[in-house]
Amino acid sequence: MLVGTCPGRPVRVGGTQVLRKGDEPVPLADGRTSLLVEGADPRDVHLVRVHVVGAAEQPHRKPGSGTVPVRCFRLDPAERLVLTVVAQRVLLRRPGATLLTSREAAEELDVIQPGVWVPRKVERLVKRVRERLAAQGVEALVPDPGSTGYDSAYRRNLIDALVDSGTLGAPDLRLLGLDED
Repeated sequence: MLVGTCPGRPVRVGGTQVLRKGDEPVPLADGRTSLLVEGADPRDVHLVRVHVVGAAEQPHRKPGSGTVPVRCFRLDPAERLVLTVVAQRVLLRRPGATLLTSREAAEELDVIQPGVWVPRKVERLVKRVRERLAAQGVEALVPDPGSTGYDSAYRRNLIDALVDSGTLGAPDLRLLGLDED
């Protein structure tokens, strides 16, 4: 088993080695290993204990108990900025947080990058990211052929996928000049 890391999330392996973005994955020996993982809020540190099952133990493994890899998705700087603006209330952990509409996002982006963003351009960027991730196997980001659905539901599913994977998180709020607290 190899341990790697998502962007910006350091992982301490076995209490000694720290992995950061861009580091080579570290092989884990069979048996139990502790990992310390920084949360979305850098003040949160989570202890994760893993049990690596070697080849000798494979016959005793329960069906479906294999390791499920965490997927991080690549976002270019414009995508990260726009999606952070759209998701800022969620990233700020506000109760009942809703996403900004394309119009609201374009208004906020106009403060950061005057004259660059309009609602339609925001919509196209969000749709492009949804379609790209859907092509990579992320479910519920685009309507099934011949069906209809609300765009806001697909946008929310996109933000949930990005936040759940650690691709987008509270540290991205710095792009907006907002504090994570």
